[in-house]
Amino acid sequence: MARATPTPNAAQAAIIKGMLRRGDRQQYIVAWFGGVFKFGRVSAIKTGQRFAEVAPAPETELPPPGPYKTH
Repeated sequence: MARATPTPNAAQAAIIKGMLRRGDRQQYIVAWFGGVFKFGRVSAIKTGQRFAEVAPAPETELPPPGPYKTH
């Protein structure tokens, strides 16, 4: 039986939106969260299908720009 892909919470969605606004690549965002969220979850946030009401996190609350090591 396949497991469902986890969905980010509102705080994580705000960080994802902030990273997208900054211009981070979706693969870097997925890597920052350790691969827990798949590209589809990031895309749904990007297009407003999920967490449309959540504002992007300010630059000061974002992780440093990627790429990130995945090991």
